[in-house]
Amino acid sequence: VRDGTGPSVARNDGFGDAEIGAKLALAELSGGPLAFQASLRLPTGEEGFTTDELGASAYLLHGRDLGDSYWLQTMLGVTYLPISGADDQAAGAVGALVSHPIVDRWSAYVEATALPGLQHAAGQSYLGAALIFAPPNDVQLDLSADFGLDDDSADVIAALGLSWRI
Repeated sequence: VRDGTGPSVARNDGFGDAEIGAKLALAELSGGPLAFQASLRLPTGEEGFTTDELGASAYLLHGRDLGDSYWLQTMLGVTYLPISGADDQAAGAVGALVSHPIVDRWSAYVEATALPGLQHAAGQSYLGAALIFAPPNDVQLDLSADFGLDDDSADVIAALGLSWRI
C-alpha cells in the first residue's frame, strides 16, 4: 500500500485476504469453452490488508485456441467487498490472457486486466505474468505477479494458486 504523494510517500507491505473459489464448465460458445467462476474472499489478511468482511466475485470466462499452441482466455465479471466501518466497494473486471506451453507440464501466460470502479472503488489496471505447473493428476499450481499501471493500483500483487479438477 502506498500512502501519500511526492517526497512523503510511505509504503506498507503485508498479506491480503485469502480467496477460495470454484469454476464450472458451461456449454461451448463460438467454438470455445465457456465457464462460470465464483469465489469468496475470506477476511484472513493482516491489518490494513483485509476488509474484515466476507467478499465475493463472479466471472464469465471464455477461451479460444489461437493456433501454434497459443490460447486466449477472456474474462468479464464483478467483485463485491463489504468493508467493516466504511462504504462497501464493487468493481467490474475485464481481462484477457494469452498462454503458451514452455516445456513438459509447464506453461506461462501474460495478461492485461482492467477493474473499473462501480461503487466506492477507484478503477485499477494491471499487466501480469504467471508460470503454471500441471502434474498429471488434475492438480495445477500457479505462481503469478501483476504490476499496477496507474496510481490507484497496487504496485505489485504476487499470488500463489492451487487448483484441483473434480
